[in-house]
Order: sequence, then C-alpha cells, then structure tokens
Amino acid sequence: MILNKLARERGKNDAIEPAHYTDEDLTRIDASYAAEQRRGPEPRFWEDVAVGDPLPAMVKGPLTTTEVAAFHAGVTASCPTD
Repeated sequence: MILNKLARERGKNDAIEPAHYTDEDLTRIDASYAAEQRRGPEPRFWEDVAVGDPLPAMVKGPLTTTEVAAFHAGVTASCPTD
C-alpha cells in the first residue's frame, strides 16, 4: 500500500486515460471473440510448430486489472472452501 500511496503522490498515473470504445470498436471485439478457435482436447505438440509460425489473435478485454481482480474476489467470496 505504501507504493500505491507514493505513486499517487507523485502523480505517476495521472496521464493515463481510461480507454473509450465506440460501437464499431465493440463490434470488432465481439467478432474477434467469435472467431477464436478453442483447441480444447486438441493438444499442440512441439513438433507441430516451427519458429515463425503465426499465432492466432486473442482478445482480452475490454477489461482493466481492477475489473479482473474484482471478478476473482467475487468468485472466491461466493465459493466456500469448507
């Protein structure tokens, strides 16, 4: 917590603006999610890939680190451990 306070006092993140998404941006993001291919039970073996092979695109967002942490905290709180 001390580092957070120090960063806030120094204005470390003052210039960071939250992302803003247009309807077109969100449509593109939705299309990217829909185009992802789940490998599931199909393992990718070492001998099946080579240096320089393109990686499939993956979309993660629009989420912030805080939103992900809040999700995990909520899930953890709703799942009793005993």
